[in-house]
Amino acid sequence: MTWNAASKTLSGTANVVGGELFRIVLAQNGAKAIKTTAMDAVATLEPNATEGNLVTLIINSKENKSIPWIVQFE
Repeated sequence: MTWNAASKTLSGTANVVGGELFRIVLAQNGAKAIKTTAMDAVATLEPNATEGNLVTLIINSKENKSIPWIVQFE
């Protein structure tokens, strides 16, 4: 994973199993995750029900592959 302070983005690559939801739990550290994208896959952000500082990045791909992703913070 790589943090870019200038653009307030966290990015990385996930090795996803096709048809399985891949989850990454992220600490927001006082910031707020506002959107996400993933190449050739569907990516969503899900707030943590019990810990407001955490958010889960969920990536869904139809195929087994390495998926680059980005999360934008405000």
